[in-house]
Amino acid sequence: IYQLGERFRQENFGSRFWEALEDPNDNVLQHMLDLFIKSSIASWEPRIRALDINLERKDYKLYIHLQFAIGDSSTQSNLTLEYNSITTESNAY
Repeated sequence: IYQLGERFRQENFGSRFWEALEDPNDNVLQHMLDLFIKSSIASWEPRIRALDINLERKDYKLYIHLQFAIGDSSTQSNLTLEYNSITTESNAY
């Protein structure tokens, strides 16, 4: 959820996710966010493999459904990130 340059003394930490928040929900956005999220996970959390990312917009909220595995495990887990464009709050569950 961090923007690049947002963390003090870790200017390269974060993702480019925020660059695409106002773009229309289409295949281009799906591809951009897929690249942004997977590259950030690969850079900052190499223990996790992002397997699939799906986007869903409902009114002013963006839901990112991430399917991932830890290490070489075949066990898959799911995480949903919710971003509210009005309050700019984000939640994960």
